[in-house]
Amino acid sequence: MGITIPANVHSAGSDDFSFSFAYTVNGDGSWTSEVIGVETGTIKTGPRAGQTFTISRSNSPTSTGIISNNGSTLTLATLDPAVEIVTFSNGDVHKRICHRSRVFIKLSNDN
Repeated sequence: MGITIPANVHSAGSDDFSFSFAYTVNGDGSWTSEVIGVETGTIKTGPRAGQTFTISRSNSPTSTGIISNNGSTLTLATLDPAVEIVTFSNGDVHKRICHRSRVFIKLSNDN
């Protein structure tokens, strides 16, 4: 028995997710990345806690960014928004338009 969540209710939550990707490092210190396949995850907190989800993208955009001189920081952003289709384990399907940016920071000297 699942929780029914009205479509017009907004809330916050957190999740664990994973996806496969391919990347290219360019000679000018930039890099590009593309998601391969679908993203999968489990919602940890909020009204959907315990549900799983998949995210598929139509025309998944390439992300691009810059690598710091010492390689400890990476930036990454999509140049164009994309339509994502989120399918939840209770059968709900939501479409959303997403534009992403991320910063990756190496926290230790461990390899």
